[in-house]
Amino acid sequence: MGRASRYPAPRPGLQDRPAVAAEVGAPDEALTPEGGLRVLPSMWAEKGGVDGFFVARLDRVA
Repeated sequence: MGRASRYPAPRPGLQDRPAVAAEVGAPDEALTPEGGLRVLPSMWAEKGGVDGFFVARLDRVA
């Protein structure tokens, strides 16, 4: 699925899930095809810009 699934899980019981841009107030163009959330420094230029970062969503599973 997302970028985090390319590596071993940090511990058992975690599952990679697609990010949802609206849940964190990010624009839809921040979503990657793999389901991650990549924010670039050029986003929100009209507000002064932001730092760039990547988010992988991990949920706990039973």
